[in-house]
Formats: sequence, structure tokens, C-alpha cells
Amino acid sequence: MPAPCVIGYVLKRFPRLSETFILRELLELERLGVRVAVFALGRPEEVTVHAEYSRLRAPVVSLDDLPHQIPDHPSSGRSDEQSRVARAARRLAPQLAHAGVTHVHAHFATSAALVARELGAMLSLPYSLTAHAKDIFHESVSSSQIEMLVRDAAFVVTVSDYNVRHLGRMTATVGETPIHRIYNGIDATTYQCAPTSVAAPERVLGVGRLVEKKGFDVFVDAVGILRARRPWLQATLIGSGRCETDIRNRIADRGLARYMTMPGALTQQQVRRAMQTHHVLAVPCVVAADGDRDGLPTVITEAMALGLPVVATPVTGIPEIVRNRDTGLLVPERDPEGLADGLERLLVDRALRTRVTVSARQLIEQEFDIRRNAWRLADLFATSGRRRNASAEQGYAAAGVSLP
Repeated sequence: MPAPCVIGYVLKRFPRLSETFILRELLELERLGVRVAVFALGRPEEVTVHAEYSRLRAPVVSLDDLPHQIPDHPSSGRSDEQSRVARAARRLAPQLAHAGVTHVHAHFATSAALVARELGAMLSLPYSLTAHAKDIFHESVSSSQIEMLVRDAAFVVTVSDYNVRHLGRMTATVGETPIHRIYNGIDATTYQCAPTSVAAPERVLGVGRLVEKKGFDVFVDAVGILRARRPWLQATLIGSGRCETDIRNRIADRGLARYMTMPGALTQQQVRRAMQTHHVLAVPCVVAADGDRDGLPTVITEAMALGLPVVATPVTGIPEIVRNRDTGLLVPERDPEGLADGLERLLVDRALRTRVTVSARQLIEQEFDIRRNAWRLADLFATSGRRRNASAEQGYAAAGVSLP
């Protein structure tokens, strides 16, 4: 069992419906006996939360709820962003001390990681981060910022081998910080694999934020193609986002409003029920015009665990889980005809459908099990803690923060 430690998670907002992987990680760490505390830089934007949130024992502190006791002026020689990061860290430091934090970890190499790094430097605590997708692929990403975040981290985690290679290229000159691939996991024991036999009306599903990189405009077009071939087919697109109006207009323009349902953002339990009543999941991710792209969508692991076959595109780490004709089907990105063909094939080819669902479930159990993957993360925290925990009390004292 990893050595005792208290991990302070710094997140931009918490909880968020689209970040179930963070909640699952926290819950599994707690189950392993790791103490965690959450420090959010802002309040959640959504009213709805996943039911599993009620199981979280960790204290959750939002920066928005803390008094502004730190002078609100830029520090000498620092940019406006550096000053904001420093002020946030100074306001959060007493909260970390109160929780007894011994290691600071952030998800996403953005403001959360910047604040986590600042807290680590301020309090002489080890800091680490998990990198995902937009935070390392978007055209606005600063290479020098990524290099700094990686250089100063005790270790870096990312969610696919593709990402490991990408980060390795970005940070080839910054030193020896280890970069670990740990897939976002799920508890497969809570996802009973029960493939749905295909019967009319055939139902195809899309799930995700309604943003360009998800490729749901391609999904709408593919549904239109399929409807021409299979007029009984129905479709559902679950999610919300800045492209929602455009997608709804696209559905209307193609005469699909009666056959394609958009229920908005749903809870994890509601998404699971939808997966159990549909026959194929479409994950038509694309590389967006601004360089943004998905890392490895959690919705794929959920579908595979339930026995719902997947058609996806070979973007970033997706081929590591959707292995063509083995655990699912891969089709070219931005290809509605190819996506329609893939969806149709899994609807009509019973032998292929059975083969990919069985193989997909096996892969989930072997590589994407949250218990195994969270254990790896806990061990990284513990190893870092054994090296640096002795300095925590001195670091708090040097920063003028009193331990409880």
C-alpha cells in the first residue's frame, strides 16, 4: 500500500459533468486510502452534478468563496497572468495547510497547473499534473509554458501513448521529468456488459460536448445518409456546448428533426441508460481548425464496458482503444459517408458486432480499469511523498502559513 499522503487537487472548476474521469479518479484514490482535498479556481457552471459526487469525502474549496485578503495588485516584474496566479496561490496556501497537503496535483496544463506549480514552489511541496487534450494541442498553447510546467513537475501524467510522444517532442530539452501514460479508467464492475440485440427502430448515439473537435456535424450528416438507406433509424445526440445552435440548425436543414433527439447535457446515469437502449455509438472526432482535438474520450470506455459497439476516427489516442475490426471500427475523420458505412456495418453484421464487443470489454478490463490505474497514480504520489514530505512543514513556515 502506498505511503500515507494528502494530495491537494487544483482544478479550474469542480465538479463538471464533462469531467467524470476526475471524479472517478478522486473516488478511487479515496477507496485506496489516499487522502485528497480539492481546490477549485472557480465555481461550477452547471447546476446538475453526477450522483457519485455525493460519495466524495474530500473537502472542496472554491477560490470564489475565499475572502480577498491579498492585495489585488501585480507583483513587481510579473505579467498580469503571473500576478493572478500568484494571488490565487497565496489565497489558497492557508487552505492547503489546513488540509495538511503534502503534494499538489493539477488536471490540465492551464491555469490550474500554473497555480499548482506556484503553490509547490511557495510551500516547498512537490507538484505534478495530468495533461489531456486542448491544454497541449490548441494553437494558443505556449510551448515555453508547457516546458516550464513539465520541467518543474515531480512527474507528469497524460492519458494516451500519443500524448506521451507529443509531450516528449514539446519538452525534449527541459530535463528528466518522467511522463507517464495512465488511461482514464472506469470501474468495469459497475458496468455490466449486456449487448443490445439490434431490432427496429435501430438507434445510433452520440455523446459529448457540442464543440468542433467532437465532429458532431459529421454525425448529423451521417444520420441523414443512413436515414435514406434505413428510414426507420433513430438517432440521439447528448450534450451541450457552443455549437449547439449550429447543430440544431443542421438537423433541421436536413429534415431530421423528427428522427434525431437532442436532450442536452445529462448525468452519468442518464447517459448509461441511453447507451443501454441504443445499438451503436458514434465518436466522429476531428482535429479542429485551431488545433484542438480530443485526447481519448471517456465515453468510449463507458460504451465498451456496457457492450455498445463504437465507430470512431483515428484522432490522437483513439486507436489505442478503438482497434479497427478488433474492438470497434475506425473511419476517416470528416467523412459522413464513411461514418454512415461504419455505423450500418455494426447494425447489420451480427458476427462482427459480437466480436468487437467481446474484445472491447476484455480491453477495458485489462487496460482501462480504474482500480489498477488509480493504484499506479497513488504509487507515484507516494514515491514523490517519500522524497519530499519532510519539507512540507518547513515550506509552510517559510511562506508564513501556519499548520493547524
